[in-house]
Amino acid sequence: MDDLSIPETNKKKPRVEALSKVEFLLGMINSGWPGEDRDLDEIWITLRDATDEMLRHVERDGPGLDWFGIELRRARKKRMAKQKSQQWFALKSRQGTNPFVVAKCFENFKTFMRKKHGNLIRAWRQDLTVNDAMSIAKVKFLREAAKLGFSRDAKDLWRALDKDESGTASVDELDPVGAETLAHFKVWVDTEFGGIRNAFRQIDDQKPRSITIKEFDKALRNFNFPRQSKALFQMLDKDANGKLEMEDLIFLEKWQPLEFLLMAPDHQAKQEFRELLLAKMGKYLKAWKRILDKDATNRCNWYEFQDACKEIGFRGNMGGAWRAFDEDLSGYITLKELDEQASAVLLGFRRWAIQEFGSVRQLFQIFDKDGSNSLSFLEWRGALRVYGYDGPSRELFQALDVDQEGTLSMKEVDFLDDWDLDLEEELPESQSRRPSNQPRPTSPVDWIVITGG
Repeated sequence: MDDLSIPETNKKKPRVEALSKVEFLLGMINSGWPGEDRDLDEIWITLRDATDEMLRHVERDGPGLDWFGIELRRARKKRMAKQKSQQWFALKSRQGTNPFVVAKCFENFKTFMRKKHGNLIRAWRQDLTVNDAMSIAKVKFLREAAKLGFSRDAKDLWRALDKDESGTASVDELDPVGAETLAHFKVWVDTEFGGIRNAFRQIDDQKPRSITIKEFDKALRNFNFPRQSKALFQMLDKDANGKLEMEDLIFLEKWQPLEFLLMAPDHQAKQEFRELLLAKMGKYLKAWKRILDKDATNRCNWYEFQDACKEIGFRGNMGGAWRAFDEDLSGYITLKELDEQASAVLLGFRRWAIQEFGSVRQLFQIFDKDGSNSLSFLEWRGALRVYGYDGPSRELFQALDVDQEGTLSMKEVDFLDDWDLDLEEELPESQSRRPSNQPRPTSPVDWIVITGG
């Protein structure tokens, strides 16, 4: 019998369930794609982001591509929005107003100082101030930062350090945790010994005019100082020679620590502040934007908190309320400490907007089709749905519409672009246009999923 086996070229190839981006691009090029590479990349993004609803539309109505043309135009709008966002943030960086650049610069500066001196208090005493002053003026700081090799970043560093724009910065603005430890040590020696000099003489019982770490630790334990002695010793040991002399400690005599450094968290005072704030403003987010975070960085420091207390007439335990908000002594509080739910909604939206459009500012410009600088809730919700946001659109609208006017303007949303976020801060997972029941392969390459018969 003749060989009736099927030729190799006619054999049915196994069905491919997913394509990586590289496979898709190579396949299109090998098939004779006549267009630009940029267009092909946009087609890939559109196919990758196709939702279950679009795929069901194809299965129901046939292989028409009406939906694809619409989605392709949206993908191009988003690409252009991201380009404009990059230009906008680059301009802000050149002007020194980009909060991300300022925050990153400040973290790099602190990391450098820690590596050089072991801790920020010693760094402050060694490199920034004269005669152990606990505050520094702008001109002095800019000069010292330049000496340390930060001449190009000096103004950004000062902007991060002197957030209240008082013209001077204090040690607690560089290292609030270290400043709090020093403050409690100062109060303790004043209470227990009547001052630094008497404390030194009692601890230095061998009279060699210096105190080692072992002697310091033993004395603090004997006198029941309730703090860890090693870190304190290192902050006091200005020249890092492993011993304390009177000159290392005497600076504490003149220092007047800020109120909050000596306060325990007072949660009752915190609640009283929140209640008064809500009574005055009606919404926490409105209060946050209008009173606590006027520069729209999502950070409120002690000085701004003091101003807010005066503005709303809070007469309770101000320092204790602050410490209840800032329990980790980060030196600032965010909206999350005031209204965790609103913070989660806004952070999730912000993250999604930046992923899709590059910035909240560009998102609004695309949503505002008629250029009226006004979006109703129906317009807002419709645009969010079209572009694949699956978060709580009504709750988001109500959070942003702080004046409850029923519309949103650019000013009411683009402040989110300036929020200063910690690099390690966990944001809610953004909503994606990818089918929720289809996991993406654990690969650094993007994929599209092929469904249907």
